[in-house]
Amino acid sequence: MFRFSVFVTLCAFLVSFLGAVPPAFGEQLQRLPPSSTKSSSIAQRATVKEKKPPKASNASQQVLQGAQSKTSNNTDDGKAKKTVPIDARRLKDHKLTEAVRYIKEHPNLRFKLQNMTIDPSFAVPLLTALKDAQVLDKIKDIGFVMLNSANGKNLEEGVFLVKVLPFLEHLDGLELLCLGATNKIIKAISKKIPHLKNLSLFGPGITNETVASLAKECPNLTKIHLINSNLTTPGIQTLANNFPKLETLGVSGPNLKDSDFVILGTGKPTLRALSTMGYTFHDMTTVANLLRAMPKLHTLDISETNATDAVARAIAESSKLIKSLNISDTKITKEGVKEIVQNLDLTTFKINNLSGIGNDELELIAKSQPGLKKFHFSGISFSDSGLVDIIVGLKRLNDVTLIPMSGSKWILSEAVARMLVLKKSKIQYLHIQADRLPEVLRMKIESEIPNIRIEYQ
Repeated sequence: MFRFSVFVTLCAFLVSFLGAVPPAFGEQLQRLPPSSTKSSSIAQRATVKEKKPPKASNASQQVLQGAQSKTSNNTDDGKAKKTVPIDARRLKDHKLTEAVRYIKEHPNLRFKLQNMTIDPSFAVPLLTALKDAQVLDKIKDIGFVMLNSANGKNLEEGVFLVKVLPFLEHLDGLELLCLGATNKIIKAISKKIPHLKNLSLFGPGITNETVASLAKECPNLTKIHLINSNLTTPGIQTLANNFPKLETLGVSGPNLKDSDFVILGTGKPTLRALSTMGYTFHDMTTVANLLRAMPKLHTLDISETNATDAVARAIAESSKLIKSLNISDTKITKEGVKEIVQNLDLTTFKINNLSGIGNDELELIAKSQPGLKKFHFSGISFSDSGLVDIIVGLKRLNDVTLIPMSGSKWILSEAVARMLVLKKSKIQYLHIQADRLPEVLRMKIESEIPNIRIEYQ
């Protein structure tokens, strides 16, 4: 009955779509020319103040992503402020001016500069321009990433400490998701920014000494992610015995053991979010024991682990408070997915690259998860009928991945595009491969869904 009703709905959408295509269908969003990233030219464009600027344009809305959906509790007065992520890769020419204008016009928002390359020839001029425009202090989080190229470079210790770190002392959140982070860098950061609340680090340069430095200089951290680290049991014990305000923790690395997670469960029973991404469990009961030790968990990420249906069953039985769950790239099958969706009430669910998942599972999720807002299911087998279930059935969905399994001939159809456009709760983030989204449909979606962010993968 459910599948028949959504088929009728799809037919109605098709009639509507073919009968009246809005004039905006063929309009393209503004495409601005590239420019130099030299400090002088960027700063000059960012600080033009001769006339009162008009309201931020569609171009700036593409740079300033997701203001409606992102929130943070990291404010001086204790009240949550919306956090607007700004994509550093897009801050060129007029888009930088638009971003500066938007920041100045919205003093009650909180801004995060993400996708900042670690290349100082880009980072330093951009940070200088934002400082000259008197908006750098409004950006409370910065995320540095590795250069996305074959000759991507590591973080250069001396250059970072001398040229970049002086711009960061006002931050309360910092991500160094790139190789090259060393204990010397972390010690300098912790001394320069002792008020840090959120810190994410990546790579083998992260050791027990790193954690000891943070415990001494930044005891009030509420979020710590240490990814692909060289942590061992003493470092885990330091994490467990310090950081009294810690709410979110992610740890991974080749030297960790199941017993280390038991230590964390004992020392941090009030954690709200936990990630074990990339860890290989030796005993599947470790996860069940963790869940019992951390009864307040709201968010759990076990992606890229060897978790099985036994773990899925433990999650379904032990974690009624979990609202955000990532089981991507695990050994969990459709039986484990069924256990989870029939027992939990989720707002975020990621099941990328799980084998054996298809339209039937999408229909079940659409029926059993009415509160789902973010749903990522790339690398599975689906067709338009499965997408009808998801787009129509999940009324609150605003962040979705439409990437089928490798070898699939599926591409986004006019019918699915129309459903996305007519959806009452608008999609804010659409993740898709470029060759699966026809250009004419991309223009239609971008012109008719305000502030949508299309991420090509």
